[in-house]
Amino acid sequence: MVDDYEFVRMSEDLFEDFAVLAEDAFGARPSLAERMRLFDTAAWGTDYIGYLVYERATKEVAAFYGIFPCYVEYGGKRHLAAQSGSTMTHSRHRKKGLFYLAGKRTFELAKSEGIKFVYGFPNPNSYPGLMKLGWSHDGNLNSYHVFVPTLPLAYLANRFRFLEPLYRRWFQFIVGFWRTEYSPFPSSADAGTKGTVVRDKAILAYKPEGDQRVMLQVGDDTVWINRLHGRIGLGDVAMKDGPVNFARTLRALKLFCFLTGCFHLRTYVSPDSRLDRLFKGLGYRSRKGIAICHMDLDSGLPLEEFHYVYADFDTF
Repeated sequence: MVDDYEFVRMSEDLFEDFAVLAEDAFGARPSLAERMRLFDTAAWGTDYIGYLVYERATKEVAAFYGIFPCYVEYGGKRHLAAQSGSTMTHSRHRKKGLFYLAGKRTFELAKSEGIKFVYGFPNPNSYPGLMKLGWSHDGNLNSYHVFVPTLPLAYLANRFRFLEPLYRRWFQFIVGFWRTEYSPFPSSADAGTKGTVVRDKAILAYKPEGDQRVMLQVGDDTVWINRLHGRIGLGDVAMKDGPVNFARTLRALKLFCFLTGCFHLRTYVSPDSRLDRLFKGLGYRSRKGIAICHMDLDSGLPLEEFHYVYADFDTF
C-alpha cells in the first residue's frame, strides 16, 4: 500500500495542493497570505519541514504532516524546537497509515535540520496517531472558561457571515480604546526553572497583529488576545507589578468582552504555571484540557518541565 503513494517535501510550489487538502479536511480553504505566513519560518534557520502525500495513480493530494520551527529556552539556553500543526488526511485516503508514514519522514527531516524536539496539543482524533509515532504524553493543559453576560454579537457574526464585516468594524472600534504597541514580552509560564517558548520579534512576525489578534493595555499589564469563532482567547499576560493586579486586569477583560459582544473568554495553561495559579487564586475552577505531548529528537532536555500558555498554540 505504501507504494501507492508518493511523499513530497512541502514547498511554495505546492501551496495550491495544501489549500485543496485543507478545504477537504477542515472545510475551509486558507488564503494565499495565510499559507505564506504559515510556512514562513526562515527566521529560525529552516523551513518547509513536512511532507505532502500524493496517490500515484490519480495524482490526488492525500495527506500532509508538518511541523513549524521556533525557539525555546531552558536553563538560560536557547534551543531549536518545533510545534506540530495542520496535520490532515483527505477524506478518501484515511485509515491507510499515511499519518504515521508522513510523520516518520517529517521527524527524520527535522532531526537533520537541527530541531531538538517537537511539542503539540493533539485533539482526540490525532492523539492515537501521535502515540503510535512514539510521542510522550506529559500531562494535560488546564482550561479556563469565563462566561460574560452580553449581547451575543460575536456569536451572531460567526454564525451569519454577512454580519462579519459590520461586527469587525465594531470590534476594532472598541479595541482602539485599549490597543497598545505590538511588541514581544516574556512568557508568563516562566517560573525560573521551567522551559518556555521564546517570545521574540520572530514569533510576533509569525503571529502578526490583525483583525483576529491584538495586544491590549490594561492598566499596567499587557494582554495578548485573539478573536476566533466568536470567542475571545487570552493568549498571555505581561504583568508589570507581578500578580497583584491580575483581578483588576481580568475585570477589564470581562468589560472588553461585554462591549464587544463576546460572551466567552477562554485560555489554556500548563498546570501550576503562573496564570493557572492566578485563576485558581481568584476562585476559578479549571477543566482538564487537551494533552501536552512531545517528540524528543535529540534534545537531552526534561521535556516534562516545559510550561505552555494559549499563545503558544499554532491556532492562536
